[in-house]
Amino acid sequence: MSLDCEGKWGMADHLSLHHATVITNRNLARVYSELLRAFERRKLRVTFAFVGAFTMEPEEYRAHPDLFGDSEASSCWLRVFRQDQRRGVLDGWSAPELLRMVVSGGQHEIGSHGFSHLPFDEARTPSADAQRELDAVVWLWARKGLEARTLVYPRNQVGYSRLLKPSGYIGYRDTLPAKAALGGKFRALAREANIFSRSQEHSRHPDPDMPVAIPPGFFLNWRFGIRRRIPAAVTLTRWKHVLDHAAESGGVALVWTHPHNFIDGEGQLELFEAVLDHAAGLIHRELMVNCTQSEYADAVLRRRGIEAHEPAQVVSGGIQ
Repeated sequence: MSLDCEGKWGMADHLSLHHATVITNRNLARVYSELLRAFERRKLRVTFAFVGAFTMEPEEYRAHPDLFGDSEASSCWLRVFRQDQRRGVLDGWSAPELLRMVVSGGQHEIGSHGFSHLPFDEARTPSADAQRELDAVVWLWARKGLEARTLVYPRNQVGYSRLLKPSGYIGYRDTLPAKAALGGKFRALAREANIFSRSQEHSRHPDPDMPVAIPPGFFLNWRFGIRRRIPAAVTLTRWKHVLDHAAESGGVALVWTHPHNFIDGEGQLELFEAVLDHAAGLIHRELMVNCTQSEYADAVLRRRGIEAHEPAQVVSGGIQ
């Protein structure tokens, strides 16, 4: 499981009134507490991939403006944030307490979701901006006594992957093939309703100079707006099929979502907990292994005979 922890940074280029009203530090703290309790009750380990800037204090913004850059791409991305910063409105932008909350639990991986959530779109984002984003996370995580070993690309736009390994990454969450993402919103809804979805094959990691491309998994349907039309029972049936298929075939079942989706998603937590219960049952019966993204990448590297620093303690039986 991996969570894209981004607050308002995830929609910095199209922040709506709804986002501004709902995504508050108070609402986020409640949701993170509920999620951490849900994982703890089931003894599950998760990858929390944080946007670096989301974990900074307001005074750190002022003290380190160089981290954000001043290129055309970054300036456009940061326009609304800088307007809010000038007005002193940083609710939902700055929430370092959420990172402290997750770290205090001890069992979860802290991954990266970029520094400012600027997409690594090679057609629109210059490589210098991508490198600055990576460097900013390295600097910030070192300042906090952390190290990001896996990356969840902002907007799931995989790009500049050859820059990752020098920045300390051993893996990144891949994205679905282009043909699987075609068709717009209605095709996406149709895919969400496919109760016969299967788990995915393990990473083959063909290039030793590249980080491990972790299977992309599937998004947990966000029960908001038009997506709410998909019955929760359908989504649960879909995930049970994915999990059971993984247990039977030795495949990978990765569920990802955004914590802020639990603020306004109808019955979102109850749906997620039902999925977690099914997964925990398979894990308890030793039909499935729970691991974080970095543990998975470590296991793939070890299978390829490549030494990864700080090897993980848990290896999925499906890839040994």
